Formats: sequence, structure tokens, C-alpha cells
Amino acid sequence: MDYSKKLVFYKPRKAGNGAAMQFDLNAKRESVFLEAAKQVEEKRFGWNEKMVFKLAPVDISKILVVLMDRKPSIELFHDPGKSRFVSDGPVQNASLSVSKSDYGYYLKLTQKTGEGLNTVALTLTEDEAVLLKTMLETALKRIYAW
Repeated sequence: MDYSKKLVFYKPRKAGNGAAMQFDLNAKRESVFLEAAKQVEEKRFGWNEKMVFKLAPVDISKILVVLMDRKPSIELFHDPGKSRFVSDGPVQNASLSVSKSDYGYYLKLTQKTGEGLNTVALTLTEDEAVLLKTMLETALKRIYAW
């Protein structure tokens, strides 16, 4: 069965500084890929300049700990040079922080490039966090064929 639907959160802002994040299960690579883009127009996001962060099962479990309110925050740090899936791009390293806030959950993806830091951040409401939690739990089940 093909599971090709991405879980996408769009957070446009009138000021033009919104963000979008999408989560995509790639069972073949045993991971979920987080893609993040900045808002470039009123209702358009710069997916051509998106940032990508690979979530391995251990990363997924760390995010779930926060989404299950067992820990207030986590930070994941990836050095693409240490991965078996090496990027050809200019990204040197990346970090993803997930934290519980007064208004839901805060996600911030930061990547270091040759030009400096690139950051995309957004807040998920409690109901959106339930969707993400369900998707990540399902991803683990599919990755491990449980």
C-alpha cells in the first residue's frame, strides 16, 4: 500500500513572515522527512528553497516524548557529514527544537549554510499536535512493520 500523503501545517501571516512544515513518511529510507518553508507571499510558501530534516526512528521517539507531555522540550542536532545519506548541498548542520508552549507546541528548524543561518519556526495548536503525534506513531509502526 502506498502512503504518499504528507501531513502539512500552513501558518501564513499578514505580515508575510509565516511558515509551513510538512512531514512525509519514507518507509524505504526508514524515516520521516520534515520539510520547512518560509512564506514568500500572502498565501504562498517558498518550497523551492525549503529546508529538509531527516527524522530517524530515534528522533521520532524524542519528538513524541514532548508531544506526550513527558518532557517540556528537545533539541535534535544533525551533521549531514556523519549521515549515510550525505547531502550534495551546502548545508553544514541542522537542528530541530520542539517545545511545549502556553499556546501549543513550538517547532523551530535551523540549518547552517555557507551564507549563515536559515530558520523556519511555527506553533502547532493542541489539535494539530494530536495529528502530528498520530502521524509519527503510525510512521514508527510502518518503519518497523509492527
